[in-house]
This record gives sequence, structure tokens and C-alpha cells, in this order.
Amino acid sequence: MGISDDIILTGDLNFHLDDKFDCDARKFTETLTDHGLVQHVVGATHVRGHTLDVIITREDSSILIGVPSVEVHCNLNINKPPKKRESVKFRKFKEIVSGDFETDINSSNFMPNQIASLDEVTSTYNSVLSSVIEKHAPLQSKTEWHSTELRTAKTERRKAERKMRKTKLEVHKQLYKEQCIKTYKLLLECKTNYYSNKILEVGCDQKKLFNITNKLMGDMKTVMLPSRECDKELSNRFRRILPQ
Repeated sequence: MGISDDIILTGDLNFHLDDKFDCDARKFTETLTDHGLVQHVVGATHVRGHTLDVIITREDSSILIGVPSVEVHCNLNINKPPKKRESVKFRKFKEIVSGDFETDINSSNFMPNQIASLDEVTSTYNSVLSSVIEKHAPLQSKTEWHSTELRTAKTERRKAERKMRKTKLEVHKQLYKEQCIKTYKLLLECKTNYYSNKILEVGCDQKKLFNITNKLMGDMKTVMLPSRECDKELSNRFRRILPQ
């Protein structure tokens, strides 16, 4: 290499520099030494704990002159802002039974006073409609099966993830995976216990049991029938089409 100026080479390799028994790693190190170069990266740069990334300069280079060893201390007179916990609320509109919802809308009194002003009519409309929605899709802040134990497990999982991303060590990656498995099993257990108790509560009520089954099986599908004036007419049409 006939370059007289300072150089700095960076990149990554396909072999492990930290492995003394790796032939390619030994040849690479010997080549650097023969050309008066030095590789500065020490320690793991890969998720499995090996050294793949390199920073190379000349042995007598002034680009990298070492890490300062003098510690600098100072006091920061600042207050840590308080941690705010946001409460997410939602409504399960997809679980509304359209027939029951329509019945309650039709039976609601949106005009209690025929001579009411526009503001009064608007207020009454909003109030009545809100009460119907609250009945069929109540405002919730968490899922029914969520528990304190599950919340703690999720917190520990987030802590393990942050530590894994910070240290890049294989041991912390394994701890994060174990916490993920633990949280998943606990979530499955909470959901199983919740729906088991719900089924025991409804007892022999077939309608409620049917609704719970629909939630477990997925979205409820409405049976679409042909247009008709009455059910008797539709039954006769099916009778004529289907064989005796």
C-alpha cells in the first residue's frame, strides 16, 4: 500500500476476529500487521457475541489517539418530569347486535317536547343516543381478562427488551425471549379463565352462550336472505325450488 496520508477503514467482515482458531481471522490480522495497520475494535459487535465490525488505521496514525481517561463530574440541577400514564378507552362497536340496537333506537324518545328549541332538541338527541350506545357498547379502558399480574409481566417484558437492545448481549436476548414466552402463557391463561367463568355464569341461557361462542370463533356473520314481503312467501319459494 503506497499511501502516505492517514487512512481510516471501516466496515464488517464475514468471519470472527475474536476467534483465535479461525484461519481467515488469523490471515487477516497478519496482513494488517505486515502493512503497518492496526484494528481498533475490541469486544462483541454481533448479536451472538463475536467481533465482525472493524476500524482500521495505520499504527502511527494520529486520527485515533486513545480514549480520554480523565473523568468529568458536574451537578445538573434539573427535575425529572413526572411519568404520565395515558389511559386508552375504547368501545367494541363490532360486537353490537344490530337488531337489538335498532329496537332501542326506535323505542327511544328523541322529541319529549314538541315546542322545544333547537338547542334543547340537539341536547336531547345527543343524550338519548349516547345512552343507547353506552348500553350496547360501553366505554372500556382495558380488556376484560386483563389482570394486575399480566400488567406486571408486560412491564417486565418491556424492561427485558430495553436491556437487550442496550447491551446487545446474547444472555439478555435469551432472558427477553423467556419473558416473552412467560407473558404469552399468562395472557392465554387469563383469557381461558375469563371465558370459562363467563360460560359458567350464563348457565343455560342459550342466547348469551351463543354470543360468547361467536366472540371466540370470530366476527359474527349475518345470514343474508333474499328480499321478500313475508317469511311465508320466502318459505314457499324455497319449497318450490328444493326437491321434495
